[in-house]
Amino acid sequence: MRRGTIAALAAALSVAGGAYLAGRFVPPRFSPLAPLDVAAAPVPLVTAMKLARVRGDPAYCRAALATSSLSATLVPEMSSPRGCELRDVEHIAAGHDPAFSSSFVATCALSVDLAMFIAHVVAPAAARDIGSPVVRIDHLGTFACRPIVGAGTTAELSQHASANAIDIAGFVFANGDKATVAHDWHGTDAKAHFIHDVHDGACGIFPVVLGPDYNAAHQSHLHFDVSGFHFCR
Repeated sequence: MRRGTIAALAAALSVAGGAYLAGRFVPPRFSPLAPLDVAAAPVPLVTAMKLARVRGDPAYCRAALATSSLSATLVPEMSSPRGCELRDVEHIAAGHDPAFSSSFVATCALSVDLAMFIAHVVAPAAARDIGSPVVRIDHLGTFACRPIVGAGTTAELSQHASANAIDIAGFVFANGDKATVAHDWHGTDAKAHFIHDVHDGACGIFPVVLGPDYNAAHQSHLHFDVSGFHFCR
């Protein structure tokens, strides 16, 4: 057997052995080779690696989405009057725990990031800052066939044009309180702390997070998207 063939075989066996050992002895949430379980507590770096895979592997993404609390139905194809076309997006139902102000469509990757955000950012922030769980998330939509706001008529299309972004306006709590970006971002009370906590926590999940400190167009909401670069403001 040639030396190069032996080396290639040894490398392949090493990778296979490492994968087996990782799956055999490392708990799934600590193994970058294991599927992403949205309900499991995040592990720094490992979870980031899994979320990166979610954005590039459709089958892996749908398996991860199935572990979340979101009620998702695959939509093979849809389009808008302005010509934007979507393929293999998810329809997310409104009436779940927490509920959404309305149903929406989103890419699988955005849906998984949103599920992670709700479970591991929104829920603990609500318990810590408000002392009451979130029962509804108010959003301004996901799919909009338009260019980036404020960039002119010839600008590149927004991430909303591919249902790869969501704008969150506020949160309603079980105790009847409501926290909104427009009203509470510049405050100093518990609701203001909550809005800032969910903004900051989102930066550890979504690649792009934009809020009121970014520009005037985002004074009323937090923009989250899963485009190919990282920016938090």
